[in-house]
Amino acid sequence: MTVMIDSRLDILLVEDEEGHAQLVLRAFELRPGVRLRVARSLAEARELLSQTTPDLAIIDLLLPDGRGIELLEELRMSETPFPAIIMTSHGDEEVAVEAMKAGALDYLVKSQENLSQLPHFCARALREWHHIAERRVAEEKLRESNRELEAFVYTISHDLRSPLAPIIGYAEFLRDAYGEVLDTIALDSLAEIEGQGHRMMTLLEDLLDLAQAGYLERPEEPVDAEDVLRAVLREMESQFPRKVEVRTVSPLPSSRVPASQLAQIFQNLIGNALRYGGGNVEVGGERQGSQVCYYVRDRGPGIPPEERDRIFEVFYRGSTSGASRGTGVGLATVRKIARAFGGKVWVEETPGGGSTFRVQLADDPSREPLPLPENKRFLLEIYGEYCEFPPLAPGKSPSP
Repeated sequence: MTVMIDSRLDILLVEDEEGHAQLVLRAFELRPGVRLRVARSLAEARELLSQTTPDLAIIDLLLPDGRGIELLEELRMSETPFPAIIMTSHGDEEVAVEAMKAGALDYLVKSQENLSQLPHFCARALREWHHIAERRVAEEKLRESNRELEAFVYTISHDLRSPLAPIIGYAEFLRDAYGEVLDTIALDSLAEIEGQGHRMMTLLEDLLDLAQAGYLERPEEPVDAEDVLRAVLREMESQFPRKVEVRTVSPLPSSRVPASQLAQIFQNLIGNALRYGGGNVEVGGERQGSQVCYYVRDRGPGIPPEERDRIFEVFYRGSTSGASRGTGVGLATVRKIARAFGGKVWVEETPGGGSTFRVQLADDPSREPLPLPENKRFLLEIYGEYCEFPPLAPGKSPSP
């Protein structure tokens, strides 16, 4: 059955009960600009969807050949998704949650009053879909800008390392070959060239890590964080001549985060704790539902409250860092990894003095956002910014 009012807005109604279908038709019959197609089963709905893509679907939960949620799940995998509303004859909170998880934008219990107000439910679903669409477009633009910026950083960092190597090498050569004939000023100058060259090399390597952070796929099996931490500490023994005093207070939870990314988190946080906070460092972690949280605690001078957000910015170094070496990139890398894996990082004051850095990571990959078809950006050109349905004709109201 097809009610042709106008072809500007195409709605698919999947409903097998004639009485309910008629109530829906009456709710829309006085609203110009709507074409309503009715399917009596999942099979009929699939057939219609193979021919055209509607702007909105209203789907009954229970149909002769299955559940409406099955169709929702199929729509999620479609290349041309569109908003959907689930209807049911009996209210059920669990079913409502299931419908929303499957992708429905709204859920309503079928009653004469609700069905007569269905155009308003549709308007609300369309508004929400519009906001989702705008958000996805903005997020994609931001991701593209970030990709371009990170590609630029990677190229610059990689290319600048090439001339640095001979600069450092020639300074070392001059000092070794002619050290006996050079005066103190010349030797100090060569030492400064070497020192600044090595510092620049470290900075470029940190920038490369930052540009590459967060782009690895999740492993299929959980990664043993204890093994990752042991490997990191073995590597750091050569970086810190004094004894590395790091202890774990509880078994670290495994997580489905790449081992190299976990290693970067531990390297940066433990390295900072040893560099700025002294040798007494504590590492721990716990599982919090579908997330894991790791922390690194030190007993150093701490970080002033007004700086606890800024220290995660690239190149920012806190007022308590003093003359300690560092590039100001490590914490920014940790934050980028945490965000890439659905989490966050923050710092707290350690009771008794010092800083505690916490990194929270999602242990399960979140569902990928649905792609938005180019030819269905939204019906802004039809209904304006808020996608409202046209008002009823003066003096008219939907039939009961």
